[in-house]
This record gives sequence, structure tokens and C-alpha cells, in this order.
Amino acid sequence: MPKNFQTLDTNILLSIILNDEPSQRPKSVALILNGANYYVPTLAITEAVFVMERGRRIDRKDIVTAISTLLDNSVLSYDRELIDVVFPFYISHPKLSFNDCIIAFEAAKYERGPVWTFDKEFAKQSAVAQLIQ
Repeated sequence: MPKNFQTLDTNILLSIILNDEPSQRPKSVALILNGANYYVPTLAITEAVFVMERGRRIDRKDIVTAISTLLDNSVLSYDRELIDVVFPFYISHPKLSFNDCIIAFEAAKYERGPVWTFDKEFAKQSAVAQLIQ
């Protein structure tokens, strides 16, 4: 990734998607349209998913659609390899958190499994998770 990228925080993403602070949305949109290139950290995406799912009770498919639509902007860069795999896994495994989905993907990708856990659902839903008995 070129060094001329700036980074966006979670609150910029959420202001555009949720428009919960009407005075912030136009500023966020203007920022993205100003001609610069931006990097969206995975942690910002994770935090946005958490806020939308747990704080706002938004359906997983709607969360994925909203975030994917925003990220499908030529000035935004993010870890596509990770997010493009994790989003479908997140939708198809409703008992797993978005963070668990990322952990499972990274463990499988980098062959760093099993993922040891006390989380019974995680162990049941993910092939790389192993329950500590």
C-alpha cells in the first residue's frame, strides 16, 4: 500500500452508515470525497460491526451490506483478503461473533491452529477451534 494513505477511525464509518449524528455525516462524506486515499483498519471495521450488531441490533446481512457498500469506494483501502472471506463466514455462522470469525480465518490462513478456547459455540462452529476440557 502506498505511503500516501490516511487512516479513518470507526466513528467516520458509523457516521456515514448510521447518520446518528446528522452534523457529522456531511463532514465525513466531504472528507472521503476530498481526493485523498484512506485506509480503513480491520479493527475499525470490527468495531463498526460490534456497534451495529450489539448496540443497534442491526441484522448481520444488513451490516455486511452497509459496510461493504461503503468500502466499495475507490479511495478506501482495507484488508480485502480478510474481510471478503470473513463477511460470508460471519453471516453463515450467526452464533459466532465477528471477532471469532476473524480469529478462525487467521488461524486457518496462517496454519496456526487449533485455536484453543473455552467458548463451546466457537468450538462447535469453527473447524479450527478446539475446546479446552
